[in-house]
Amino acid sequence: MLEALPLKKINVGGRPYVRVTPSPLFDTEIIATATATTEVIGFSRPAGTNDGSGTLAPKNSSHTNLQSASQLNQPYAFDLFGFNVKITSNSNATRILEKDLDDVLLGTEAASGGALFEFKMGNRAYLSVPLTEIPHGVGVDGFSVVAGAGSERNGVAHRSNYYKFTVNKFLVHIRPSEAFNTRFFWPSTIKPSALVRLQMFMQGLYYNAI
Repeated sequence: MLEALPLKKINVGGRPYVRVTPSPLFDTEIIATATATTEVIGFSRPAGTNDGSGTLAPKNSSHTNLQSASQLNQPYAFDLFGFNVKITSNSNATRILEKDLDDVLLGTEAASGGALFEFKMGNRAYLSVPLTEIPHGVGVDGFSVVAGAGSERNGVAHRSNYYKFTVNKFLVHIRPSEAFNTRFFWPSTIKPSALVRLQMFMQGLYYNAI
């Protein structure tokens, strides 16, 4: 017989008891077809607003579960322990082109380096790594591509495959109303030939005060 999810005593938004669920925060941004891009900011545009390209107009609950820009509303909080990034097309019927995937992951010029993934809280970057370090996570088998084999894959498609992000084995706590976001940065401009969807997942524990 299943038991009710236990309550945990922790102060969130001035309330001493919370219900804890293993649930990710997720967000989606679009790089529109033939759009020159050097930066994409995640978790900055909540449900009900447009994404940065204006393609998702507006975002709905399948695009993001963020309700306020770059923060959690009272009385919610989050313990972060990892990241995933899915890079696909915006259509289930159209797979991402191999060259576009290469450009998103590795950049367009070898001398300038590939894409950088950052996680920020407030004005400080707490993580800054090459995007190739952030795995795809759950999926068919990494990426499905058109026009040739041997394309880059962001790790084995498995739920346990995510970029581990803990400090001395402790989870990183995000308080209610504390600012955070993710950032993709390309040293040289990329310009995908077809639409690219970036879906970001922050794996962790979601706290809802009761």
